[in-house]
Amino acid sequence: MTHFLAYLIAVNLVTFLTLVVTHRTIRTPDGRRSSTRNRNIRGNSRQPADSPAARVLTALMPLLALAGGSVGMLLGLILWERNVNKHNVAWWFETAVGLVAWGMVCAWKCGLVSFNGAGMFRAFNPVMLRGLGIYLLVMNCVTLLVFAADKRIAIANGEAPRNRGGRAGSGRSSGGSWSRVPESWLMGLSFMGGALGGIIAMRLFNHKTRDWYFAWGLPVFVVLQTVLFLYLHAGGLF
Repeated sequence: MTHFLAYLIAVNLVTFLTLVVTHRTIRTPDGRRSSTRNRNIRGNSRQPADSPAARVLTALMPLLALAGGSVGMLLGLILWERNVNKHNVAWWFETAVGLVAWGMVCAWKCGLVSFNGAGMFRAFNPVMLRGLGIYLLVMNCVTLLVFAADKRIAIANGEAPRNRGGRAGSGRSSGGSWSRVPESWLMGLSFMGGALGGIIAMRLFNHKTRDWYFAWGLPVFVVLQTVLFLYLHAGGLF
């Protein structure tokens, strides 16, 4: 077993065990798991079990994911969180960022992709570059429009908090308000290439600017997408 593989196994095990501890920490005092309505991350939970220990553990999760523990984190999320919602959306996308970043490292380490510094300066494939440009333009326009639609719904609802128990596409609720666009959709569109459109929409419409995982997450997506673009180009994949 190589040192690299041993490191990945160790960090993923630590990450998984950290999620186990977090899962047990956010249980209610009578031992039952809190409902989705009462669960949150990053110290925003309303349940009594929101202890300083839970805050420390949740603060460690992005560090562990970026350190290589994203597989262990993904396994823990699948086992205990399952559904992506406002309360755990940051964890899911921290995991996704870690998977992409460490996927690039592992592909290089295993010899699936090889490149040197000179590969950065080779000519681009114009057909691939044009296709990528069209894709990114469409994704960013769609993302901006979806952010704008969510902001419009928020204004129509009187800036009421998101109905956490509601589902997308449910139309008007019993109170007469429209269902908001799920944050997982907004983050997902940004992650899939629409991060610049999301950032522009956040500033243009003053939307989601107070949510740290949007304020920090979308710039991280831009950096990740830029690195992935240069990585694939240097590897001769386009």
